[in-house]
Amino acid sequence: MIGSTAIGSTNVHRKRVLILYGSQTGQAKAISEQIYERCVRELNASENNLFIANYGLDLTEKRFSIDREQLAVFVVSTTGEGEPPDNARKFWRRIQKRTLPNDYLNRLHFALLGLGDSNYNRFANFGRDLERRLLELGANPFFRTGFGDEAVGTEVGVEPWVHDLIPALLHHLGLYDITPIPKVVVEIMSHSEKLTESTLMASVSPLSELTELSLPLITKKLQEITVQKFEDTLKISQNFFYTKTPVMDSNIIDAKITSIKCLTKNFENDAFDEKVVLEATIESDDKDFPTYLPGDSFGFICGNRDEEVDIIMKILGVENCAEKIFSIKCKGLNHLPELCSLRNYFKYYCELRSVPMKSCLRCFADFCSDVLHKRRLLELSSREGGDDYTKFVRSSGVNVLDILQMFDSCKPSLEAFFANVPCFVPRYYSVGNLQPKGRRGHFRIAFTVAKLDKICCRQGTQLKGVFTGYMQSLFQNSNQSNIETYSGDLLHTEAITEVKIFKRKNRFFKLPQSSTAPLILVAPGTGVVPFISFLEERALLKSDGLLIGESWLFFGCRHSNQDFIYEELLHKFEQESILSRLCTCFSREETSSEKYVQDLIEKHSRDLSRLIQSEDCMIYVCGDMKKMSVTIFNSFVNIIENEMSFIREDAVQFVRNLQLKKRYLEDVWI
Repeated sequence: MIGSTAIGSTNVHRKRVLILYGSQTGQAKAISEQIYERCVRELNASENNLFIANYGLDLTEKRFSIDREQLAVFVVSTTGEGEPPDNARKFWRRIQKRTLPNDYLNRLHFALLGLGDSNYNRFANFGRDLERRLLELGANPFFRTGFGDEAVGTEVGVEPWVHDLIPALLHHLGLYDITPIPKVVVEIMSHSEKLTESTLMASVSPLSELTELSLPLITKKLQEITVQKFEDTLKISQNFFYTKTPVMDSNIIDAKITSIKCLTKNFENDAFDEKVVLEATIESDDKDFPTYLPGDSFGFICGNRDEEVDIIMKILGVENCAEKIFSIKCKGLNHLPELCSLRNYFKYYCELRSVPMKSCLRCFADFCSDVLHKRRLLELSSREGGDDYTKFVRSSGVNVLDILQMFDSCKPSLEAFFANVPCFVPRYYSVGNLQPKGRRGHFRIAFTVAKLDKICCRQGTQLKGVFTGYMQSLFQNSNQSNIETYSGDLLHTEAITEVKIFKRKNRFFKLPQSSTAPLILVAPGTGVVPFISFLEERALLKSDGLLIGESWLFFGCRHSNQDFIYEELLHKFEQESILSRLCTCFSREETSSEKYVQDLIEKHSRDLSRLIQSEDCMIYVCGDMKKMSVTIFNSFVNIIENEMSFIREDAVQFVRNLQLKKRYLEDVWI
């Protein structure tokens, strides 16, 4: 649950936007939290007098009463034979009552996302039943119903739906116009080369032959935004501005990266085309540095890469004004400071790597001097060009910077740019150590250097993650005389750079209070990072004379001689009986009989069944949700089914109950 205002509180005079989830495996909940965070960021709650909250459907009549709500987004999964998930059963029973009148929910406007698996006959059945019942009770859909299919990859249906939900919400709240969609007459353009299939830059028939396109209206912000340049003599505050969001559990903190270590073994400094894992050490002397625990994480406001800021300013023709002081004001853009250098506006307050919304492309089209460029941007933003937009923009991960580099005749004004490009999103990383008593502001993180597809005009910094690529460049470019050998790896010992950070809220992904509670830890790749701090905490408890419970770690990577990070430390934990069993697998090695962590889990099904049946056993899963979250859930279901002789449905229910009791916890990214 995110948001804590009960029914009848002082917030009822504010327009309420509820994100409600019915979740069994945790997937619907994770998606609802994603939607919630985007709503908080893009609906500008404080500016627009909104109360935005994320609740489970089991909190009906406690945190919300659906007959008194006006706006809700439902994200629901289906369980068993097309049934509602456990935390939605009470809510479902309430709205199923035959005595309810047909206008019971006539105040409610809703959107619904149903999750399921098309391998089963009753695909997303509860989502369909819920939609039908809401309509029967007079509720009004403000956005199309969407479906996520686990059989083809949930993200295929979910990501487009979530992407389009935000402008629909903005329109419904009267903050942003997207309907009615006008028909705009466009000129048919002919390309010098005969195309046989569409590309990002050009379409083929029938889209290329259309003389009318249905286009979204341009955001109202473009009419309301003002951009003003001030004289050089103007003095501005040196305090860093960043709008506080509900995920923040601290103020913004000044910190330094003091060392960067390469955890990948047998690494050579020119090998960054391969998968490389780095570890960074962060230090802060802030007297108010927050207390952190194993499982906590920090957000890094690293800003866009300077090279990319230079590119965007050159495209917009404002490179000569980079250090000038500007003021950008607009209702609904409260993430922007009132006064700031133009360079810092681009660096810290707009997400250059964001996928542009259709309304953004529609707006940018008006700033193209090349008629072919304008035509194509109008097509991509149109209803008729929806398939092309999905294929060439959203699914390909084409971002704002890509668009402006490819469509190089497009020179949007500063007003058009800042009205359409969202706020910079912090990057989050888990803490990999215990908080030292004498150095509160000290912690470590580890991460894989993200590699992006070489598409459009991308080169240099654009081919790596924003933060991870920046860390890589610091690692490579630091003064070689300050590099020391450290257990066969490279370590920079100087204070390397400064960074803005904050602690992220963490309600559940923590160690249990009992030191004897058995732990099952599942971690492919860098998912092992928070578990290092878990095991350090257990080691400390043991050194204090306390009994500690069994701990099993299932770790997977590609190569044992390359990316088995923290190998020595993990073996040390095992030798000292902090870790009862270290189970490893290596997906690229032929000698490894188990390739993935789910294979390891099922290999040890008897022991794990014994642990799980302990009343206080905890299961923790950390890693990439797209690749492994559901697969690992199913592995535990298989264990319960086979070792405890449950029928499949009951085994699924057993693992879901572990989740409901917070004994099966996930820290996953999507």
